[in-house]
Amino acid sequence: MPPKAIFDGNVSDLIEIADASKDRILGNRVLTNKTVAVCFIGLASYFEAFCKHQFAAAINICPQILSNFIKKRGDDSNSLKDVFKIKETINFTLGSLLSEKYDFGSAKAINSLYFDLLGITPFTSTEVKKYAEFLKDRNLLVHDGGIYTYKYHEQKLNSTPPRGLVHAQSLGVTKTDFNNWAGFLQKIAEKMAKATNKSMKDFINRQNIVLHEEQERAIEYISWESS
Repeated sequence: MPPKAIFDGNVSDLIEIADASKDRILGNRVLTNKTVAVCFIGLASYFEAFCKHQFAAAINICPQILSNFIKKRGDDSNSLKDVFKIKETINFTLGSLLSEKYDFGSAKAINSLYFDLLGITPFTSTEVKKYAEFLKDRNLLVHDGGIYTYKYHEQKLNSTPPRGLVHAQSLGVTKTDFNNWAGFLQKIAEKMAKATNKSMKDFINRQNIVLHEEQERAIEYISWESS
């Protein structure tokens, strides 16, 4: 299954679950919709997995593309060169093996990895900042159950006095919040899938690489668009 198809299916399931839930309002306060909070955490997990699996798939389909990565990775280059030497014996799984080594936990890290491998940067500078805001909310939900901390207050709420807020109230996450973030990440994933396809084709044409029929089909699938 193409990584994008898996991601689309997972997000569709999360949206369905979130939409079936009920937001919680207490006076003027928006309380955490716990169902949506869990979906929010899942959304972050599925998107990071997509970024990792898309990266791996590009290498699995065309291991030669790793030559770009080896040139740009500096300190990693020696170990990568050794792996590249035995690529014929582990073809179609090499990318999955290597992707476990790298951190896909931020937009900057993702941009760096994809640029070194494919010459693309999936996130614009504005999207890098927006994704960082998403991760701040995700981290608060994962590590503190959504309850405001001084660190989160400093990051996002410093215009509001901390008393009565930090360690007392929690992040209000609604269905609208979730759907907005889901839409944002779906657009990034779509852009990444198309850019991966184009970059791989350009590399293959420049290097005059002859692909098997299965590889050619896989490159088309990697740019998966949901119907």
